[in-house]
Amino acid sequence: MTVQINSTLVRAKMGAKNMSVADLAAEMGVSRETIYNLLEGKPFATKTLAKMAEVLDVTPSNLISTSEVQVGVAQE
Repeated sequence: MTVQINSTLVRAKMGAKNMSVADLAAEMGVSRETIYNLLEGKPFATKTLAKMAEVLDVTPSNLISTSEVQVGVAQE
């Protein structure tokens, strides 16, 4: 199982608050590159998740998207 930021929810919350990636990054105190990396599914620190949740007015658990990953499974 992999854990990623729910980018659909983040983008929706940003839209509702009329925030750009640059605005979100500034509010969180991180770079725009960090936000883009999070939205692309790159690993993140729990403090980054907590700060994003605070800025977007959601709980950290709402920002997490989990998916099952199956590796090496061949179907015949």
